[in-house]
Amino acid sequence: MIPTGGLLPLTFTWLLGVFCSSATWAQSTGSHALLPIGDGAPLNQIEARAFAQAICASDIFEAFEKCTQQVDGTKHLLNIDDRFYLMSFILYGSFSHVGAQEALLGLGHYETDSGATSAALFKREDTRWHMVQFIEEGVRQSVITFPTRDGRTLIIGYGEGFETATFDLQVTDFQADELDTSLLLDYVNPFPSCGSPPAPGAKFARIVGWEREDRNEDGYLDLVINVSTLSVEVFPCDATQAFYKATLQPHNVEQVVFLFDGQAFTATPEAERLKAFSQAPQGATRQLPFKP
Repeated sequence: MIPTGGLLPLTFTWLLGVFCSSATWAQSTGSHALLPIGDGAPLNQIEARAFAQAICASDIFEAFEKCTQQVDGTKHLLNIDDRFYLMSFILYGSFSHVGAQEALLGLGHYETDSGATSAALFKREDTRWHMVQFIEEGVRQSVITFPTRDGRTLIIGYGEGFETATFDLQVTDFQADELDTSLLLDYVNPFPSCGSPPAPGAKFARIVGWEREDRNEDGYLDLVINVSTLSVEVFPCDATQAFYKATLQPHNVEQVVFLFDGQAFTATPEAERLKAFSQAPQGATRQLPFKP
């Protein structure tokens, strides 16, 4: 649990360093694959200005000499002491309290354009937006929402590592004055290298889409993810880049369901098999085929 409230300026100075280190890593490795389309919408100029003003007026950011909103073509940026962050999406809902007018702003590193990595939560009071919480790692690069039983808004976020070597689904729940995050799925693909190649039949997986459907007809929408798997018999040491590109294309696509009862998500048997497949070694001695 993370209590609501601002982080110390010293803490955010450390966060700026983390952002820069992440940018260097992303530039050296490449861009992310195509993410599933989420509910977050691009900001317009009025929104970008209003939320930037709320951020800069908060206790966290007021210690910096420069905190302004800028525009680069169609992109809205936040300039904090000449370090630029992309205001990647805005999402409206009642996240912490029933009936509250709130907004979640996704923030990513501008130089890599790698999607949201952090977020800020705002509450509308007296016709103005006020930042009530800054989240270091509370969202992922693409998010969708689920209405809860008590009338609030729950968030599922999808995030991925370089070339989908890893990906996860994270649940983010703003419970009154606390932030609760948990991983619904944490997936690690086999590491493809000539020195320690994947075992014959190893499968590389990635999420190529998601949707909300009431699969068990209980009145609540469930999370359905479309999982693409690529089976490899012999790892091509002389064509590593081509292999990476192949793993990013949809192949054998299966649907995996996480049931939602308005309060929590429960993995179905096929979801449990997917989780087990990720956790099993896929090296030279053992493999666990994923069959929904």
